[in-house]
Amino acid sequence: MLSTLKLLAGAAITLFGRKLYWFTIAAVGFFAALELTSRFFMDQNAWVAIVLALIAGAIGAFLAVTMQKIAIGLAGFLLGGFLLLQILNAFDLQLSNWSWLIFIGGGLLGMALLSALFEWTLIVLTAIIGSILITQSALLPQISRPLVFSLALLLGLGVQIYMRVTEKRKTA
Repeated sequence: MLSTLKLLAGAAITLFGRKLYWFTIAAVGFFAALELTSRFFMDQNAWVAIVLALIAGAIGAFLAVTMQKIAIGLAGFLLGGFLLLQILNAFDLQLSNWSWLIFIGGGLLGMALLSALFEWTLIVLTAIIGSILITQSALLPQISRPLVFSLALLLGLGVQIYMRVTEKRKTA
């Protein structure tokens, strides 16, 4: 169930992350909170992690709709933090108690990038995050994961850049 949800969210984020940034913020907030709470509340039942993840996703979506500037900063923070954790996890680094500090560092970097270059950063980050979610959710042999990630990333970048360029031509 969670795998299917991750696959669908990953596909939507990869292809339409810039247009649906409120959904991107909600989904990344959900999956980041789910991962972090699973690490820090290992002694608790799975429902605790799911409830906390749902709350984080709902807060992210609410902020994205009502307070765009704050949402942009929050999106950059969540995307950057989640992305850095996923990159380090891909190399099987044992983060243990340092994952929160790594998340904050990646979050601050993501926030700075997204604020300065909003549209392009959002396109790149959402294509990467969506591709990661797709790769994580697919039941693939380890050897084919880089290929699936690369293809999803290229497709996501291509679709989102095409949509942005097409929109700019229509308004010009």
